[in-house]
Amino acid sequence: MINYTETPCLQIASKEIMVALQHKYGIDKILEIDDKLVLIGKDWCHKSDDGLQLVERELAAKTCMRLGN
Repeated sequence: MINYTETPCLQIASKEIMVALQHKYGIDKILEIDDKLVLIGKDWCHKSDDGLQLVERELAAKTCMRLGN
């Protein structure tokens, strides 16, 4: 079950960041940075003890910064 914990506008912003990273770096590079990330359909999710959660904005930003280094 996917836990939608963010407001719709934050979900959209996070998704846009992850899609842009995917297009620029590819899925393999993203997963190399964080192996708990998973792409389900068009949604990036993060594996945690609570199950799958839509990628949070902060996590998307951190992934973006790590890929930028």
